[in-house]
Amino acid sequence: MARASISLFFVLGASVGQTGVAKAEQPASAAVPQANAATTSVGAAQLFDEGITFVDAERWAEARQAFLKAWQLSKTYDIAANLGHTEMKLGDPRAAAEHLSLAIQSWPVASNKKKLRQAAEQELAEARSQVGALQIRVSVAGAELWIDGAQVEASPQPHEFFVLPGRHTVRAALAGYEPMLANVDVGKGESKTVPMALRQKDEGTSTTRTALLVGGAATTAVLLGAGAWLTAEAGAKKAEAKALAAEKGIGPIACEDRAAPGCGELFMTLKRHDTLQNIGYGAFVTAGVTGLATGVYALWPLLKPKAKTEVRALPVVTSSAAGLWMSGKF
Repeated sequence: MARASISLFFVLGASVGQTGVAKAEQPASAAVPQANAATTSVGAAQLFDEGITFVDAERWAEARQAFLKAWQLSKTYDIAANLGHTEMKLGDPRAAAEHLSLAIQSWPVASNKKKLRQAAEQELAEARSQVGALQIRVSVAGAELWIDGAQVEASPQPHEFFVLPGRHTVRAALAGYEPMLANVDVGKGESKTVPMALRQKDEGTSTTRTALLVGGAATTAVLLGAGAWLTAEAGAKKAEAKALAAEKGIGPIACEDRAAPGCGELFMTLKRHDTLQNIGYGAFVTAGVTGLATGVYALWPLLKPKAKTEVRALPVVTSSAAGLWMSGKF
């Protein structure tokens, strides 16, 4: 039985061996190098013949290397079929499914090798039963694709990617669009469609976000500066009130009433001190809230909560007190 399969695929490769030049049929989706085509085709034919020799001797690893080199030079259906057959012999059904699938897709319609094609289809079915298949459909042409961190050919679509059974991560990216990740579980003989709907980046939103971040940082800096200045002015008024109290020989507590004798100027100085101090404290509180809000907004993409929360903060400043009113739902 083993010798029958060897003979079968040996005959299949005759299209390259007989021509000796780049006359073997090319799959529509394969791009064969155009530079020095004669040398390339002769090299592919020689490598193909080497591979057939190794197949006949059941030296599968060496046959695979020869077919791989030939495939790199000339992507024809017969090289792909022999390469896939060899990979099945080596116990690599994923690679075998990939190359056998390409062979079937590019098999000439007018070919008289119908029995050989049927044999290749049967071997492809055997390979597919041992691996999974992903049909990745990207909404935008030209996107780049990665499967488990390794970049793969994204076109033509639709296109099947053969993978080992288990979980796989698919990533699609294109300039001007948000990259997308998808985790897919696939079993033996299973085929899954992976839709990748890329969303275009909103440049307006990006500009607005930058403006808000810059504005928030600038507002925080201004408020901190104002709070520092107001606090310094309040300290000056306090020193001035102490000097007046010492000059008049009275204590500040005695001038809580403006109408008290000799307390008019001292009362007003103390009042200005309290106002400046409270406004300064309010500026610091507001700066803290603004800075916190700016920081949260900057890190929001990384800090998005699983549950919806809402928090509101409002600074409250009067001539005699300052504070922060907060409310929310968690």
